[in-house]
Amino acid sequence: MKQKNIVGHVFLIGLLLGLPGCSFQGESIGNQELAQSTKAELYQIINDNITTRSDARKYLGDPSDIDYNDVTKREKWIYLHINKSNLKRNYIPLLNFFTKGTEDVQKKIILIFDANGVLAKSLVTESISEHKNGLFD
Repeated sequence: MKQKNIVGHVFLIGLLLGLPGCSFQGESIGNQELAQSTKAELYQIINDNITTRSDARKYLGDPSDIDYNDVTKREKWIYLHINKSNLKRNYIPLLNFFTKGTEDVQKKIILIFDANGVLAKSLVTESISEHKNGLFD
């Protein structure tokens, strides 16, 4: 009888320690047009000295952030998308209690429009970073 009880406790502890890694599958945050486009595709639809504010809004939707410079009379639009996915070690029971995290792929477009609303300068960036949030991270 005692052996059955010990096996049950070990199973329960293993299940509880293994569940945290299975609770998060990943998430997509921000502009979905960026998520579905490559850098090259974005540069094909966004052209310096040609694209207007209305074109950018038509292709990409509303920006995540808008900034205006009173001196230069230029508007800066920022589009952002972050895709978070679990690290493989999150799925290893017991280990995922001590060390876990996500790999974050961030895409960002910065568009600077002149006073006439025409794109003066554009920049597309993509970066990968790791976010750790385990007990020993």
